[in-house]
Amino acid sequence: MGALGVRAIDRRVTTGRWGDVTEPAVLQRSALSLNPGGAAFVRYRPGRLVVGR
Repeated sequence: MGALGVRAIDRRVTTGRWGDVTEPAVLQRSALSLNPGGAAFVRYRPGRLVVGR
C-alpha cells in the first residue's frame, strides 16, 4: 500500500484533488495485490458534522 499512498499524495499535491486513488474499488485491488488474506474496503460517507455549543 506504500506505493498507493505515495501516488495519492502526489496526485493531491499536483491537482489539489484525491482522484480515484481513494475509491474503495481501487483500494481493494491494491490491497488484494499484496495478498493480505482478507481485505475489505467499502464506501463510507460520514454523517454531517454537527458542532454544538
